[in-house]
Amino acid sequence: MLKIRFARPLLVALATSTALCSAWAGTLPPVKTQGGVSYLSGGIGKDEARAVEAAAPKWPAVLEFVAKEKKEDAFLANVSVRITDPAHHTVLATVSDGPFVLARLQPGHYRVEATVDGKTLTRALNVAATGSTREVFVWPHSAEHAAG
Repeated sequence: MLKIRFARPLLVALATSTALCSAWAGTLPPVKTQGGVSYLSGGIGKDEARAVEAAAPKWPAVLEFVAKEKKEDAFLANVSVRITDPAHHTVLATVSDGPFVLARLQPGHYRVEATVDGKTLTRALNVAATGSTREVFVWPHSAEHAAG
């Protein structure tokens, strides 16, 4: 598991200021395709994180991965992600390149399983025909993280 130490309130402030500043242009991670689903994964570093946050409202599904720490939250990478449809067919299976996965899913109901270090969190994801749906996966503070 890769933990990215970056204070969540700072990222929100940066993303907000980025959205207000149209002159800013960050580099997004490459868009990949699996089956019929286009997606991107990343958010490593301030510039890429800002670019992903600015692009997120244009994507139907936005997933974010965070580990709860004592002093500040840590963003996670290398998260195994599996999205299934109501018939239990996998529509996307990937490992995140950063704390965000943005996916162009068709409107409908999905189940998302996100796994880090053998700990899986599951969420229902309801994608509307318009707008963006965001799910934040927060793994609780663990003994492994307490040693730092």
